[in-house]
Amino acid sequence: MERIFYVRPELSDEKKSELDMKLRLLSYDLKLSVTYFQQSLEFSTDIGTFHTVSGTLAFISPERKHMRIDNTEIDFADIVELDGDCFDPVININ
Repeated sequence: MERIFYVRPELSDEKKSELDMKLRLLSYDLKLSVTYFQQSLEFSTDIGTFHTVSGTLAFISPERKHMRIDNTEIDFADIVELDGDCFDPVININ
């Protein structure tokens, strides 16, 4: 099986602000879809793969900047996209 590796993306300030706003709206038991970067143990710290997990927010710690969707642990710094029905009322003015 062929695996494709990527360089960790540098998010724009606009994207960082959007993710920060969405993270502040989260609460337990919400249904979410999260795309995140996972560092490869085979390469340097900035090389890895992207994964998307959809499920229920089981744990969130703003202090530790960490969440769990079902059984998947995700650091806030690794998130590149965050979606869910809870964000539908949020209007992007850009």
